[in-house]
Amino acid sequence: MEKVIYLVWGDGERPERDANFEKGVVEVVARGVEATEARGGSVHVARQEIASRWLKRTVPPAESLWCMTSVWLDDIIEREAYEQELRALGADRYDSYLVTESVPRWRPGARNGQLSAGIQLLSLLNRPDPMSHDEFTDYWINGHLPLSLTIHPQWTYVRNIITRPLSEGAKQFDAVCEHGFEEPDHLTDPRYFYGAGSDPDKLAENQAIIAKDAAVFVDRERTASQTTVEYVIKPAFTPRALPGLEYAGPAQL
Repeated sequence: MEKVIYLVWGDGERPERDANFEKGVVEVVARGVEATEARGGSVHVARQEIASRWLKRTVPPAESLWCMTSVWLDDIIEREAYEQELRALGADRYDSYLVTESVPRWRPGARNGQLSAGIQLLSLLNRPDPMSHDEFTDYWINGHLPLSLTIHPQWTYVRNIITRPLSEGAKQFDAVCEHGFEEPDHLTDPRYFYGAGSDPDKLAENQAIIAKDAAVFVDRERTASQTTVEYVIKPAFTPRALPGLEYAGPAQL
């Protein structure tokens, strides 16, 4: 089984910034999943009301990212029918990538029917020069990941290492990370996001730790983020948390 992700880009203005747009995206992706008889399918749709709070941060925003869809296929040669359905969205470009997916943290019940619970942060990552792709992957798995899951209150964490782009001229990224948060405040309130609670000294300490760590393997000028909600059209499998990486809840204020 192979996972393909599609980054769907517009000019910064979606046709509609409301539930009607989300409904239309879900319908398009559902038709694509059915047309390809895919093993699974999901879509992350940008949520501007959360992004307006998150994008005050210094990480460059992916403001023109309408959505990201994921489809799990027996073979990537089956993706043509899926892509035909995606074109109905009328976006400016559709960048597709073959990825290797890992799910180091998962919380049972994090998905509730089609609309997943909570809020998602998509991070579109690029490594700094002269770090190699293998070095980037190794540091993310063995260095950044344990630190991130100790400090940040993600209740789900999905790592997508890009194996190769599938569409001609696709934007360059090394990976896409799907961070799931139980509540929007766990992402947008630094006291939760940096695991500090009401301790200002711990907040400053954790912010410095994360900034130093991220600088090792992420080129901030070529990395972007967007806040989304996730719709699961068809679950490809049931993830489970890795031992020792279970979600323990946010810091208490």
